Amino acid sequence: MAKDGFLTAKAIGNRIKAKGLQKLRWYCQICEKQCRDENGFKCHCASESHQRKILLVAESPEKYVNDYSAEFLKDFMKLLSTRYGTRRVNANLVYQEFIADRTHLHMNATKWATLSEFTMHLGKEGLAIVDETPKGWFMQWIDNSPKTLARQEAILKKERMELDDEQREQRLIQQQIDKAMALKQQQDEADGVTTELVRENEEEKIKLDISIKPVNLTGGIGGGGLKLGGGGLLKPKSLNALAAKKPNPFSSKSASTPITTTASGNGNAASTATSSAPTKKRSPVEEIMEREMAKKKRLEALNNNQNNSSQTSIGIRRSNQQPELEKDRSRDSSRDDRDRDYRSSRDNRDSRDTRDRERERDYRSSRDDRDDRDRDYRSNRDSRDDRDQDRDRDYRHSRDDRDRESYRSSRDSRDDRDRDRDREYGSSSRDPRSDRDYRDRERDSSHRDRGRD
Repeated sequence: MAKDGFLTAKAIGNRIKAKGLQKLRWYCQICEKQCRDENGFKCHCASESHQRKILLVAESPEKYVNDYSAEFLKDFMKLLSTRYGTRRVNANLVYQEFIADRTHLHMNATKWATLSEFTMHLGKEGLAIVDETPKGWFMQWIDNSPKTLARQEAILKKERMELDDEQREQRLIQQQIDKAMALKQQQDEADGVTTELVRENEEEKIKLDISIKPVNLTGGIGGGGLKLGGGGLLKPKSLNALAAKKPNPFSSKSASTPITTTASGNGNAASTATSSAPTKKRSPVEEIMEREMAKKKRLEALNNNQNNSSQTSIGIRRSNQQPELEKDRSRDSSRDDRDRDYRSSRDNRDSRDTRDRERERDYRSSRDDRDDRDRDYRSNRDSRDDRDQDRDRDYRHSRDDRDRESYRSSRDSRDDRDRDRDREYGSSSRDPRSDRDYRDRERDSSHRDRGRD
């Protein structure tokens, strides 16, 4: 019975069986050996090499388990990040692709017993976004690398810098409108504040209707009546006219008015007039004039208060606008800085693109040179092979011709020797020709065997 070789059916079948995935419970991670059945795994566990490695692991089992767990996690996250990126994918699909590699680290050597437990660990550590669905556990890799974060920050900065000036102006105008409306509302509230009514004179009566009524002045001073107007009624034309009208002491009419009447009276009347002067009742015209003057004073005071309030509001508005102007100025300066940074980054990007193009051009030229050298080498190699083949062919032909000539010459010499021997001994009973033919056949057969070898 033939021995089992490399190309026998049994050896080929064993290699085909070993190529596929086997059961995880029959794999020894310490020895990195996969068994096909329970009996093989039992025999392996009883072997001396396995027992020696088990003794080494028994000294510090946590160290080995932690190392295997860290390596499994590293390889699994590498596959998830490079193969699927930040897409949402089934955890079992990723695991099946991970174990397709024959040299992978098996899960039975780690601290996670099941794939679900490992998936929940990824979610707790913040390495991936995991969720459980009726179709199984799904995971999504979280890219927290500094390079990705820097790229996202650069994208956001570029988007902010690409905003139109019109949008900025619209936003500034809207902010100014809102601030103006707020200031107007505050001013309206300040103007609508009620103030207390203060009486300047306690004896003065408060009258809401200040319309002027006609007054009868027929009962004048000193018995003599003064008639103003045709009907004896006072009809004032205007306050300015009354205030501007003064008696002329040099006129004849003014000399015959109440001054003469007071002078023509007796002494008792003059003394009573002088004594009662401080308590004399004012005339209606004087009262009207006083009321008008008081009203003018109140109006002037109110106007002064309004002017002061408007000046204070203007000062407040200016003081409120100063921070806004400073903010606008700082915003403009920051915008200029951003524009300057964007231009510098754009120039750097252009220079980098130029360097990349030059590097690509150099790479293409070097690649073309390398291709030319490879092409020349292949052509030289082909020509060298052709020369070697021709030389071998010529050598074989020359060798065959030389062997043929030597064989013929040796055969002729043997024939001559045989002929001389037969002639010398004179053996008549033997047929020299038949013996020679037999020897020739034996010699030809031996020559052919030697040439085949």
